[in-house]
Amino acid sequence: PCNFESGPGENLLILKAGQDFYRIFGTEGCLSVPDRALWSCRDKSRSWHSEITRQEIHVDVAVPFELQLQHFINAVGGLEDVTSTAESGLAALIVCEAIKEALDGEKTVNVAEYDV
Repeated sequence: PCNFESGPGENLLILKAGQDFYRIFGTEGCLSVPDRALWSCRDKSRSWHSEITRQEIHVDVAVPFELQLQHFINAVGGLEDVTSTAESGLAALIVCEAIKEALDGEKTVNVAEYDV
């Protein structure tokens, strides 16, 4: 049940398992997907003795590609504001390139800090 195809339930042809299939780790917490559980320490010192809390992040359930297409149509038609900038798009591209480089070279790739 822990695979991308059955995790989010986006494809109606594949049964939704609802199990988390990956986690995004950061210095201040961990987010599991698609269950949207945010794990973090209440104590900012983050020691082995700190209490770990779980918070569920609410997201309306919908098909992401349909939402993206509808937002694009609305933004082009002037019905909605554009929610991203060219700089944030470039930042996403920089991260994608670093991931590709890391996979191709089987190595860790550091991404330089980039102001968005």
